[in-house]
Amino acid sequence: MLGQAENFKREMQDFKTRKVISISLGGCGKSSAPCGYLFDNHYSDVEAVIEDSDLYGFYLMAYLIGVPYAINASLNYPNKVNGRIC
Repeated sequence: MLGQAENFKREMQDFKTRKVISISLGGCGKSSAPCGYLFDNHYSDVEAVIEDSDLYGFYLMAYLIGVPYAINASLNYPNKVNGRIC
């Protein structure tokens, strides 16, 4: 339901001239199971990637249930996120 990073290989190939990061939220794909499946639990996964990546001026691409995470991240990191593709 939430998607796995591996499911987006085709999309990542379309952007191969740029740095692309795809994530699996806790409990999805090859990630370990989280201590919870609430929005805040999964959003902390997104925050961890944003903070650990040390990227600035990037765009977030999200589908379906990932859209609220992308909106929240762009609001919480306005100096890092240039925009969203939802």
